Amino acid sequence: MTIAVDFNMMPLPVQQNVQWTRSSEVLSDTDTRIEFYDEGQTLYIKDTTTNDQGTYRVSVNKPGGTQATKELHVNIKASSEDLTFITAPTDTTVDAGSSATITCDVSGTPSPSVSFEFKNGTQISNIGRFFVTSNTLQIYATEASDSNTYVCLGKNGDETKTKEFLVTVNQRITIFPEDSSVSAKIGGTAIFTVYITPINAIVEWTREGIIFPESDNAHYDVEETKNNTYCKQTLTINGVQSSDIGNYEATASFGDGKYVNSTTLTLENGGSNVVSITTASGDISVYKGYTAKFTCTVSIDNSEIVWTKNGVNVTELDDSMKERYILTTSKQELSISGTIPGDAGLYMCTVTSGDETDQASATLTVKAPISISYHPTNLRLLAGTGTKAVLSVAVDSGDVNSNVISWKQDGQPISGESLSREVTAPSSAGTVKYTVRAALNTWQGSSTTEQDEVDIFVTAYSDTEMRNTEIIKSPADRTAILGSTVTFECIAFGIPDPTVTWSNGSTDMDTTAYNNTYTGRGVESQLIISNVKSEYQGDYRCKADNDKSSKQTWTVYLEIINPPVLDLGDAVQYGVPSKSLEIKVTVTYQNPVTASMCTWTRNGIKLIHDPDSLEITDDGKTLTIFSVTKSSAGTYRFTIETAAGSASTSTLLEIIETYEDPTVFIPQYYDDVIALAGSTHSLRCDVEGKPVPKVTWEYKGAVVDTSGDGVFTIVADSYLQIKKVANDTHAGQWTCVGTSEYEGKIHTNSALYPRGGRVV
Repeated sequence: MTIAVDFNMMPLPVQQNVQWTRSSEVLSDTDTRIEFYDEGQTLYIKDTTTNDQGTYRVSVNKPGGTQATKELHVNIKASSEDLTFITAPTDTTVDAGSSATITCDVSGTPSPSVSFEFKNGTQISNIGRFFVTSNTLQIYATEASDSNTYVCLGKNGDETKTKEFLVTVNQRITIFPEDSSVSAKIGGTAIFTVYITPINAIVEWTREGIIFPESDNAHYDVEETKNNTYCKQTLTINGVQSSDIGNYEATASFGDGKYVNSTTLTLENGGSNVVSITTASGDISVYKGYTAKFTCTVSIDNSEIVWTKNGVNVTELDDSMKERYILTTSKQELSISGTIPGDAGLYMCTVTSGDETDQASATLTVKAPISISYHPTNLRLLAGTGTKAVLSVAVDSGDVNSNVISWKQDGQPISGESLSREVTAPSSAGTVKYTVRAALNTWQGSSTTEQDEVDIFVTAYSDTEMRNTEIIKSPADRTAILGSTVTFECIAFGIPDPTVTWSNGSTDMDTTAYNNTYTGRGVESQLIISNVKSEYQGDYRCKADNDKSSKQTWTVYLEIINPPVLDLGDAVQYGVPSKSLEIKVTVTYQNPVTASMCTWTRNGIKLIHDPDSLEITDDGKTLTIFSVTKSSAGTYRFTIETAAGSASTSTLLEIIETYEDPTVFIPQYYDDVIALAGSTHSLRCDVEGKPVPKVTWEYKGAVVDTSGDGVFTIVADSYLQIKKVANDTHAGQWTCVGTSEYEGKIHTNSALYPRGGRVV
């Protein structure tokens, strides 16, 4: 840096009469960085730093003893250095309730400042669970709503650099009830029920560490239902066997977290050891040459099992058959390889243990490798008109890729290998015979040809033979339950054959919804509705017409009846030893139907009226335990059978031996709560007590409605989740209330959310 002045004096004074100062400090060339030139008129400072800035003053003595001065303020600007992230923030994943710490170090000249923002530009300050230092962001007691994209900003004068990072909060995984046991009788049903949060956790069931085989659905059944609070999974074991006894685990996984619930299945005291067949095959249909497999699972190991075919023990069949009939070591499975038509028949499994016997039977059908499963037998067309029609057939084949189709007309081969062909009305009255042949030239490695063929007659008629369309068999109104299959049948007759279609209300139905068969005695049309749903209720119309007459219609009505809706109260209920307990279900009928049977079970075992311990009301809807004991604990399931189908619901009964008042507390670091407008935010509240208290929330003294799919939802048993936080309606004081019922008394405790909430 160089500073020069012009003394404007002749002659110049000697140097010692010139003095330089910086902020009152006298400057001297004893400082190796300072040099004076031109008799002190020029000041030169090399290697300047910010310490060299300040007010510089030069003074000189004039002749006659006067003095002249000049001042100049100098600012030293530091040399710039680009901003650089020394430690860039990285994406962070934590479990709900733990803390997240993100470090962001930035270097540069001048020294930069570091701050943090939400992605929407809102700056993060030391409020609530958020704490910011010179280079770190800490989020205490993380919640799912903290999962977001954040920004670290480094600022240096006019320069700013940003770095985004993602914070992911894994929801806390819980399964309740905690470890317990279930007992069942041999041949009975065992039911395990767990409740999991969060509701989108993945649950896997194992027995003695082995995942249940998916193919064994008849023995093991897992049912899942969800609401806004938890996911409920019920594992049902049908026809309990001695081999089912053991330890069962439900493992819930969410993100990187896991939680395991363990339950032991034991044999119920006094349980029946009567032998029974717990799983048996139904009727089987296979193509010739394939393997047929029958299963007969028994309740007691080492029972005697005998298989018969049409009354003859399979071990006594002739040698040519016996070698294809294979029994497993336990004899609970019979396989027949390379089936032939002669294998068809009635197969029976007879199980014996002591004086007890049980039987199960099934029919085996052996189908031809190829057969024509559908074809019209007769088609009528008006002679001499050139009217065209399409003949179509369907083929049932064990090797659809190897089908060979051929056609004949009046015994003479004609071209074409498709399953349909277009025909033209003959020029004069008469009948033409078409023959279609379906063949497999190889089957199961053999060169023997398997085939089937059918005849289709096309009849030409004259004008005088034409007849109006008439619906000779009309469909009838039907009533159906959910999930069932309904068939409407409509038969129309006319010459020429009428075209039959169906409609639902005013909408024509796709032709794949119904089957039309031309029989020569009319057109038989079947409308088949599978897996009936509530929205299928309404009018259905069969419509038929031909060239002779106008369209004929017939309307029928399909009524859907729904099973009743059940409400058994809380998912978990509590009993007190030696006290009575009433479990009551509310049944709401959706259709005017009468219940045929109501049953109660505990841990899969049917309960009946016992004057000493248990009462079930005549209508079956209320169960009373006269004196609760430890053995009363378990899963209680109510099932009702009606003409509209069955429905069931369950509740878990836990026994409370020692009562503890409910305790409600909110973590101390919740001095204040900040939420982004429009985001989803959770307010945390922890409760303790026996029985476990129910949690409700109040806002400014009014109870918050958390039912349904509204703005407010209780998650993880006690947290209040607010969807789409709003400035005007959600800022303010919130109160968490814990309530438990014990011996008919309500005990309540509450904690005010400190300093309420703020919305930004």
